Amino acid sequence: MQKNLPKNSIWILIGFLGLIFLPILFIKIPGLALLISFGIATLILLMIVGPLFGFLLYFPTTFFVPIKIYFQIPVTVNQLAGIIYLFSFLLWYLRYRPQLEKKSIFKFLCVIVIYFLINTLTGEDFEAGLNHGFYLLLYFFICLTLTMQYRNLKAIKIFLWIILIFTALSALPGLYEAVTGIDILTKSNSYWRGHLRVNGMAANPIIYGSNLIWAFPFGYFLFCYSKTFKGRMLALLLTFFCVVIALLTFNRQVYIYLLGALIAIGIFLKNQYSRRFMMFLIIIGIISSFSIASFIYTRFTSPSQYTRDMSLAFRVDGIKVMWKVLSEKPLFGIGLGSYPTRWQNHLPDNVIILQFQKGYRMYPDLGFNQLLVETGLIGFLLAVSFFTLIVLFLIRNWREALANGWNYRLDYIGIIIGAMTMFLLQNCIQDTFLNIRTWLLYSFILSLENKDLLVK
Repeated sequence: MQKNLPKNSIWILIGFLGLIFLPILFIKIPGLALLISFGIATLILLMIVGPLFGFLLYFPTTFFVPIKIYFQIPVTVNQLAGIIYLFSFLLWYLRYRPQLEKKSIFKFLCVIVIYFLINTLTGEDFEAGLNHGFYLLLYFFICLTLTMQYRNLKAIKIFLWIILIFTALSALPGLYEAVTGIDILTKSNSYWRGHLRVNGMAANPIIYGSNLIWAFPFGYFLFCYSKTFKGRMLALLLTFFCVVIALLTFNRQVYIYLLGALIAIGIFLKNQYSRRFMMFLIIIGIISSFSIASFIYTRFTSPSQYTRDMSLAFRVDGIKVMWKVLSEKPLFGIGLGSYPTRWQNHLPDNVIILQFQKGYRMYPDLGFNQLLVETGLIGFLLAVSFFTLIVLFLIRNWREALANGWNYRLDYIGIIIGAMTMFLLQNCIQDTFLNIRTWLLYSFILSLENKDLLVK
């Protein structure tokens, strides 16, 4: 008791001074006093609840367009919530000192982050590169902190429930838009055959549909491993709801991602519910196809009318810009984050749409194209090598789990393979590197480097 006396005395003194000076501040400077009180309350809550509370604050902010708030410098709600999450983890880490396995996947990821960070700071648009570098470090540390928290099945399920529940909540604006035909927030006003392409709170239907469909493998895992019937049914309904709203974006990408995830899950998951769940999805798919099949068909046949399909034409033009950049800066590209403002400096003569977009912010869209144009051949080859390493790592661990009868680990790897399948498909269609869901996926993959995780 005597050893702790000085430490306790300091906290008692701080608390006593706070009781004296906070009321005075409320009288003299109420705004500052309120801010300090909120900070103290948040700090106490973070110390009690741990990083779970921080993640609960952060993850919902990844579903809507960035909202800037201003202190001395502008910062988005998403960035602020991410910093609060990292701070909550730091408090938790200092108390429990969890370990992180530092093996091949981790080491390779560190190499990629270092190269990409240097690339952001040496690109053509330094300001944009600085912003991308901030997000790169933020997502990297979020990835590592989450990995250290996946200590057992219970902890993994908690984070999966957070992902599924908030994804389902983000689908509610899409349901409203589908029923009313009113674009309630982002005003993207994107239609297909007279039907509003729902976009919820995201910047556009493509991002919205991808965010929703991403939760599908994790919802399926919760359906399989929730202990109660109510839990399984809740996971099933929320997953189905997310999938349906995602389909109402009428994006070709979403249909491809869902098909890829279904195939992967059908192959790699071996639990007692797999066949029933897959049969249920097939039946629902057949029933729903009567109402949306014509829309899906027209979305997939429109690329045959190349010059009339704007999204396809933009992507093809982006590839032409990439070839021009590779001829000028083959090794390092123009710098991660520089494309939106510097693309017109590398515009070839044979583009179809981009020649009319000078002065506007444009994006490379295709993930592999973004890697080539912004990070050069070095960044592209690093990323492809990393993806290959992950695939081989997952298959090797899946085979090991199957051979040893580690059912939890087997199906955990199975849903990660399903998510990885969607991720690889996304890289052929969208720019995904600085998407938080990419780094959440990396956190699940890194957790498998712990050979003792879910081995019973």
